[in-house]
Amino acid sequence: LIQGFYANYERLTIGKKVVHIQSIGEVKTSQQLPRNKKPSNPRVTFDGRHWWMSVGFQEDFASQELTNES
Repeated sequence: LIQGFYANYERLTIGKKVVHIQSIGEVKTSQQLPRNKKPSNPRVTFDGRHWWMSVGFQEDFASQELTNES
């Protein structure tokens, strides 16, 4: 049974290889998360051995003009 919970993204603070989650405090991360992008849908899960955090970030893509060539 995998347990988990939603973390409020408005209160999520990203530091240097650390994330502050309102309900549990500071959590170390294995990688530096982007500090200049807004996080979305953060989730914290426990697999019975380790805690995992997943979070999405909005990415802006430049629009490209379509042509009739293939």
